[in-house]
Formats: sequence, C-alpha cells, structure tokens
Amino acid sequence: MLTNILDLFITISFIYFILPIQGVYGYIVILFISEILNFAVSLGILIKETKFKFDFMNWVIKPGAAIAFAYFVLGMFKNNGNDNLFQFIMQAILFISSYIIFLILSSCIEKRDVKL
Repeated sequence: MLTNILDLFITISFIYFILPIQGVYGYIVILFISEILNFAVSLGILIKETKFKFDFMNWVIKPGAAIAFAYFVLGMFKNNGNDNLFQFIMQAILFISSYIIFLILSSCIEKRDVKL
C-alpha cells in the first residue's frame, strides 16, 4: 500500500507542477513516469519478498535477439505491394515461426514447451 501512496503522491505533485507548463503532453509523460515508478518499486518488493532469481539472458536478451532475427527473416521476403489478408497472415506465420525456431536454437525454450 505504501508503494501506491508514494505513486499517488508523486503523480499529484507532478500534475501540480508540470501540467500547467506542458499541458496534455506533460500529463502523458507524468502518467508514463508514474507507471514505470510503480512497476519498478512493486517489482523490487516482489523480488525481495519471494527471493526470485531473474534470468536476464534467457528472459530479455535471447527473446530480444529472437525478435530481431524474425524481423530480419521477414525482411528477406519483400512485400510486392499487394497488401491483402492472405499475405498478412503468411507474414505473421513466418514471423512467429522464425521467432520460435530462434528461441529453440538458443536454448531459451525447449521443443516440448511449444505445443501446436
């Protein structure tokens, strides 16, 4: 509850000081900062209380690389300018397949984790 009170206090303070200067853009930035702060503090408390071990390599780096790889594979198949539903579905299937294959090859997930 203390986290939410801190979040509320900071949000109201930012709104009081920044909103008159920046307007709607400032309000959007205030909400963004407030939510990031609330998430970071809540995550820190969760990790501390549960003694959770965060695997940065398998949960952030490898999936990020898999997204980049899938985007690269998708880019190899140029769009011929004919945007239709079939082409969109095929590109989505190619992207998802490339992503899952890279995750398997990088030992981020195992074949048994993928259920079709």
